[in-house]
Order: sequence, then C-alpha cells, then structure tokens
Amino acid sequence: MRERPATIPQNRALSEAEHAFAHWLLSHGGARSRELLPQLDAAWVVGKCSCGCASINLSVGGVSHYGVKGMETLCTFRWQSPQGHQFEVFAFACGGLLAGIDLWSVDGQSIPTELPDTQALERFHDW
Repeated sequence: MRERPATIPQNRALSEAEHAFAHWLLSHGGARSRELLPQLDAAWVVGKCSCGCASINLSVGGVSHYGVKGMETLCTFRWQSPQGHQFEVFAFACGGLLAGIDLWSVDGQSIPTELPDTQALERFHDW
C-alpha cells in the first residue's frame, strides 16, 4: 500500500485570505517575525498539507529552504473552535526565508481545515 505524501506540491500565489492571515501572524508576533514580514510580498505557495488542514509551505522569490535547512518557529498562536476543540498555528522560516504556516490540533479531536478568524487567536509564544 502506498502512503500519502505529507505535502501536496502546489505552484500558486497566496490567496487574499492566506496573505492577510500571514500578514496578521507576522505583524502580531515578536521582533523576528516582524523582521521577515517584508518577504511576504514575494512569497508563493509551493505545497499544501495532505491531511486536509489549511497548512501551506512557501517559497520566497522562487527560493525555498523548506526541508533542507533547520526550521525556525517565528510566532505561535492558539484558538478554540465553537465546538471546543483546541488548535495552534505557527509561522516558520527555514534558512532565513519564510517557509510556511502550520495549523494543527492540540487535542487531536479535529482538523483545522480553514484559517481561523484572527480575532479568535491568542498569542502563545514568540521564539
């Protein structure tokens, strides 16, 4: 039996919602996330998680260090769904370039298939 890939390759611009969400994360994170904020305008989606969540991998100016260089978590936020499920989202970089946004279930009860409303986010950690 063949396993599903962890990442589904893509080659597209960020949607308006993805761009706005990433901008909010980076601008509401710590100093390091704000440092990398200018890279967002040159960011491109190069992959999507195969589990069905809204996580995306990015390249900047056609360059991606995702999976090649160590991951640097930039900022982390948590939220709770109306059903009471706990989620976390973090923006990350690899090799000094924005590399993605990862959304995941803290309690393992649901998959965050859509980007949350930023008003629901609580700052959890800056790295």
